[in-house]
Amino acid sequence: MAPTKYFVYPWIVLATGTILIFMLDLSLGSVSIPLSQTIAILSGQEVENSAWKQIILLFRLPRVLTAVTVGAGLSISGLLMQTLFRNPLAGPYVLG
Repeated sequence: MAPTKYFVYPWIVLATGTILIFMLDLSLGSVSIPLSQTIAILSGQEVENSAWKQIILLFRLPRVLTAVTVGAGLSISGLLMQTLFRNPLAGPYVLG
């Protein structure tokens, strides 16, 4: 069971990094919103400035969720291309 822990740690680091970048992307922008207020908005609590709630929920959250979804889709499609053609260097130009 020892080799399993070597595969778990990178996943924990990657998941933590993804969550950290996700939260920073929601907080930073032309209007800087404190991270504590961002967490409060996502958890449904009251915030100091109601405009921050609108900025995060209407503009930033859909953008970040779209970016994460598209990134996951691109990685899965790359994996499927490499698996289908049994070529680790398979790219989008393989099909013409």
